[in-house]
Amino acid sequence: MGRVFLIYFDETPVTRFYLCGACPAHMALRQELVVFGNQGLSPVIFVLRRRDVNVYALSPGQDRMVGARTLSDVYCNNCGNLLGVKFIEVANDDDGAVRAGYFLLYRKNLRKWNGQGIVA
Repeated sequence: MGRVFLIYFDETPVTRFYLCGACPAHMALRQELVVFGNQGLSPVIFVLRRRDVNVYALSPGQDRMVGARTLSDVYCNNCGNLLGVKFIEVANDDDGAVRAGYFLLYRKNLRKWNGQGIVA
């Protein structure tokens, strides 16, 4: 695979982002995420729509079908922690909430930088 170079966001009071739950690798800026599911007051799943940062998906032969969607697990580049799934193919008749190339990141596998420090 070669050497992995990680991307890090500025840890300033105005920057909000999410990190891997198992290591300090930065995953996504808060403004790039859309809350997809709620369970009480805490979000269950985030949809990352713009780009992937410090994550990798499994090779194409290891995708799986879920309904009319093809998914691939995504992992942290730094530690290999499972973070969520990537949509590889989405049916045309889907509601448009997710598209091919979008990522679903599970909140339980992430930590948050709130501008002052890391919180669970």
